[in-house]
Amino acid sequence: MYQTKRRILCVDDHEDTHTMLAAILGSCGHEVVSVSNPLSGLVMARNQCFDLFILDRLFMDGKGTDLCKRIREFDPSTPVVFFTGDNAESARLESFDAGAQGYITKPDIDGLLSTVNALLGGFRLSGCDYKSRTAITGSWVQPSY
Repeated sequence: MYQTKRRILCVDDHEDTHTMLAAILGSCGHEVVSVSNPLSGLVMARNQCFDLFILDRLFMDGKGTDLCKRIREFDPSTPVVFFTGDNAESARLESFDAGAQGYITKPDIDGLLSTVNALLGGFRLSGCDYKSRTAITGSWVQPSY
């Protein structure tokens, strides 16, 4: 069966996280694009098409929740997962309030993979228009956990 390669944008300021996610998610057949700060993440999210965003919560120059809110202004449907070292319940709730569909605490790789697979399994990609950035025209099916 033909399966479209899924594009994932990882926004995290730790190079080791980029390398690890590229290796693990790449071995699952996904293409991972990594940037190290929220501004670069916003530019990439606005100008390219992705099937999933993986964000850290805290950066030297901003917050992942602010990035998530900005992404939601032009892309309300592409799933967002936070992969972060912040295990506070208030951080988790703030992330969901910002528009995220998942929140995984590092280093729970199994939890991240399960969430990514559930979210991508529920999303049917049907096209991308890079110029108008009406990017993803599909339907989102909320997975049940």
